[in-house]
Amino acid sequence: MSVTTGAWSPRRYGPLAERIAADLLAHPGTPKFLAEPSYRPAVDAWASAEAICQLLREWLAVQDIEAAMTELTEGSESEERDGPNVTRSMRSRRVASVLDQLHRHETRAMHLRVQLGLSPLSRARLGKDVTSAQLDLARMWAEEEERDKAAAAGGEEPCRDPGRA
Repeated sequence: MSVTTGAWSPRRYGPLAERIAADLLAHPGTPKFLAEPSYRPAVDAWASAEAICQLLREWLAVQDIEAAMTELTEGSESEERDGPNVTRSMRSRRVASVLDQLHRHETRAMHLRVQLGLSPLSRARLGKDVTSAQLDLARMWAEEEERDKAAAAGGEEPCRDPGRA
């Protein structure tokens, strides 16, 4: 009964997050490294953020935002003590709070997308880094081969230690 959006209930967003992570890992365009066990916590965190965003958006979609943004929820609470009584009053806007949470989780999901290489720019950068590393290895192997050829032409034993040139 107390669940409003479901975004703060693991029972609500947990299965949705699992489905989002499974869809990502099953997609043929997903980079292979994301299926490695070491990436699972990051993929799960991203999927949870996406699930929470989805639940918040669904809740907001059925609200009359204009009325809800102007409507204040007010309440007061009295507490009797040995000394003077204490009265607390509170005022809140529920929709504004949900919008703040949506922004917070969308930002979190965006940062995790970038870290995992799930956005176009971060994927391009990641691909560049991988290609650069492959080119560096190719250059190292070519240099080693050149040293071996030079050593063989000079009658020396080929160098097997790339750090020794």
